[in-house]
Amino acid sequence: MRIESVHIYGFGKWQNKQFYLNNSSLLEITGENEAGKSTLRQFILYMLFGLPSKKLEKYLPKQGAQIGGRMVISALSSKEVTVERVQGKNKGKAIIYLENGKREEEAWLLQHIRGIDRAQYEAIYSFDSADLRQIHQLNNDSLNDVLLAVGMTGSDRIYYAEKKLEKDRSDLFKPFGKKPAINQVLAELSLLKKKLSVAKEEEATYNDRLTKIRALEEEIVQLEKSIEEKQAHQLQLEKILSYYAQIEEYYLTIQRLDRLTGLTAFPAHGLERYKQLKEELLPYKSENLMLQRNIEEIKHKLDTLSDTVFSEEDIGLLKQAMELSDAIKQWKKQKNEHEQKIKNIEVEVHTKLQSLQITLSVEELEALTLPFYLEELWTDLSKQKDQLELENQYIRNELQALDKIIKELKEKKQSCQSSLVDAAIISKYQQEVEKSKLNREQQSQIKQMTNQQAGKTSYLLSMMLLIVGLIIAIGLVFWKNELLWGSLLVIVTALPFIYFQLNRRIFNKWMLQMNPTETFLTDEDLTKREEIISEQEKVQQLLDKVERDLTANQVEKLKLEERASSIQSRYQQLQEKITDQIEAYPFLENIVLTYWPKLYQQLMLLQERIIERYKEQEKNSSCRDQLKQLESKQAEALNPLNIDATEIEEKLTAEEMKRKEYLQLRNHYQQLVDEQNHCIDRQQPYLEEISLLFQAANTKDEHEFIEKGERTHEKREIEKKASQLFDSLTVWMDVTEIKKIRAGEYDDEVLLKKQLTKISKEIDDVKEKWKQKSQQLSDQRAALEMLEVREEVSLLKHQIALKKEKLEKLAGEWAIDQIALERLLQAKNRYYEIYVPKVFQHASNYFSRLTLGRYQQLVLLEESNWIQVEDREGFFYTVDELSQGTKDQLYIAIRLALSNVMAKDLSLPFLIDDGFVHFDQYRKESILEILQELSEDHQILYFTTEVSSGSMIKIN
Repeated sequence: MRIESVHIYGFGKWQNKQFYLNNSSLLEITGENEAGKSTLRQFILYMLFGLPSKKLEKYLPKQGAQIGGRMVISALSSKEVTVERVQGKNKGKAIIYLENGKREEEAWLLQHIRGIDRAQYEAIYSFDSADLRQIHQLNNDSLNDVLLAVGMTGSDRIYYAEKKLEKDRSDLFKPFGKKPAINQVLAELSLLKKKLSVAKEEEATYNDRLTKIRALEEEIVQLEKSIEEKQAHQLQLEKILSYYAQIEEYYLTIQRLDRLTGLTAFPAHGLERYKQLKEELLPYKSENLMLQRNIEEIKHKLDTLSDTVFSEEDIGLLKQAMELSDAIKQWKKQKNEHEQKIKNIEVEVHTKLQSLQITLSVEELEALTLPFYLEELWTDLSKQKDQLELENQYIRNELQALDKIIKELKEKKQSCQSSLVDAAIISKYQQEVEKSKLNREQQSQIKQMTNQQAGKTSYLLSMMLLIVGLIIAIGLVFWKNELLWGSLLVIVTALPFIYFQLNRRIFNKWMLQMNPTETFLTDEDLTKREEIISEQEKVQQLLDKVERDLTANQVEKLKLEERASSIQSRYQQLQEKITDQIEAYPFLENIVLTYWPKLYQQLMLLQERIIERYKEQEKNSSCRDQLKQLESKQAEALNPLNIDATEIEEKLTAEEMKRKEYLQLRNHYQQLVDEQNHCIDRQQPYLEEISLLFQAANTKDEHEFIEKGERTHEKREIEKKASQLFDSLTVWMDVTEIKKIRAGEYDDEVLLKKQLTKISKEIDDVKEKWKQKSQQLSDQRAALEMLEVREEVSLLKHQIALKKEKLEKLAGEWAIDQIALERLLQAKNRYYEIYVPKVFQHASNYFSRLTLGRYQQLVLLEESNWIQVEDREGFFYTVDELSQGTKDQLYIAIRLALSNVMAKDLSLPFLIDDGFVHFDQYRKESILEILQELSEDHQILYFTTEVSSGSMIKIN
């Protein structure tokens, strides 16, 4: 699995930020402290596994953006997928978008990463400097256990889980302990049982009295039930007596209802329906009368108008004449428009010719022939002239510039020549400088030899003095002749001085031969001559360059002069062509050549306007002919009507208004007739409905129908009253008893009062007996209270029950911890047998490289599970004997080894956050090489403040 890119909507300090992580399998993400590296790492973990809302609060963006983002992942399936997780969307769960557009839930992601959760991922594929700080806080034995647990699971969680389970178990129970919770509860329970056995001896009399109290309580309960039953019967009798009038009314109502059962069927709500139909039918009858009056009135108006209205044929002639009038107006309008256009064109052409300021009349313009190629020819002549003038101007500018440059070069050449010193003087200066440098070298050699000779002389003098001293000492011992001794002493003493005098003369003679006879220059003169020589060399070089530039510019000037001559020749040829065109078109004589193409276009437009004038003249002539024909047709149409052409519109309007009024009245008449028929049709359903009501009631006329309806209404009112009385009785009486009342089977009021008196007496007797039993119960309870003053037995039993309950709970917790510890040890042993050898094999290699070969391998002692390291000389060290930095390297080596082993089954990105901050340069290089090797199997994202030469992303 590889993370290709990350898009953060909002997370901590990051908002709308994108990172592309596909540059390399090993990618360093660098930045200063507080740059957001750890936040980016936490965002990646959040996108993969999510976070509870409580923990997400610290990553809430300060500027209010929504927490969440997207992450593009490859190698999970055949193609890239996009994982999106946004707080509050999809209940905070991830949404996976496949490349084909399909959408999957978070279960798809968990399935493709083998169900690994955040804790397992951080244990195997992630660590930071905090893990190393935690290691620093452990003692030596604990550190060994943690390193072993890391080798097994990729984290120290097994170690801490095992220690926690052992501590929890020992806090609950120890075989011979006193402080554990279970031990304390057992001791307290034993003490309570002893107290209970003593208290039970006093319980015999207590139980006898308690039995009597229970018997009395049962008798009292039975008496109370009897009282309740009798009181309920008493209450029922009282209710019957209080509602006796209602019962009697219900019985009489039922009797009246039975007498009305002989009526035949009557329509439901028949009277109301009949009344409503009559009311609804009344407006239609009134409407029918009103429509009849209106119909008669309009018919009279129609008869009056029909005698004065024009016929359809006359109206047709008027309309025809009116249409011809409209056409005549339209043609006159067109004729005027054509005449106006002709006038406008003539004015426009004349005005345009005047504005062009050319000697050309309208007639000459009409006769003028302008070939299609003429515009192109004039345009070409204009362009040629512009081009020649431009080239000529360019050459003139270039010649002026060259003349200026040549003048400056000549002045520069003259200046250089005036600055040159005579060659003989320069040659002399060069010889003097060379001789002076040679003499200086010889003087340096002589000085060195003089120093060497002085050293040798001092050494020989010392040796001779030593020899003379020895001779004198020997003479003093062995020679007794004073004269001989004195002579020898003088000779020996004089010999060194004679030797040195001879040696000095020879050396001075040799030095005299070595010393030059010529005098050499002083330092100031030597420096001055060297500066003059250097300056003259620079001047000579500049002079050579100026002469070369002068020659090149003179050649360039000759070329430009040749081009100027060629341009002049071409200009003369062009001028001849222009003259030919002026002779062909004399009006061009006063027009600048540049405007000839535009003039051609203007002349062509004017000729087109002249052609338009001819067309308009033809249209105008056609309009005049058409007007004559239309006026003739109009006169033929108006002759039968004796109407002048000017009266057509007024007469037609008046006749149309009459005609319109006649048609409106006729339409209104027909509309009223239709409405009357419709009104009659609308009355029919009501009449039919009334007929059906009579049939349903089996009556012949309205009087019989109303009489039968009133009797039916009376029956329904009685039924309604009976129903209301029935509902009132059902509130406190059973339906069975109500049926008896309906049949007349209910007691007389006098009998009911006797029964009520009897039941009241029975209730008083039972209450008296209840008082006696209650007094006996009070006496027994008072006697029992004397025994219950202390309440030791019940309290002790209650305390013992509570202790047993607490003991069972603690025992359950101890059993859970015991089983969990056993299962953890079993899993630890199985995992140890499978993975630990592989992990420690890789860890040995990494540890050796991280310690630069000082330690060769890791050894795990089988009998004690104790980790030892072997150095290059074969010595073994336990973990507590290593330095703190070496312990960190050992921890990292085991973590990386476990990740390498696990990557064979599941290759997930490795996240390291400043895990090597305490490494020196060499160990940093080693760990980066190891990470480069690991990156062949899976992607590694290394968050750090330090920059190396690898692929990286810098965070500002």
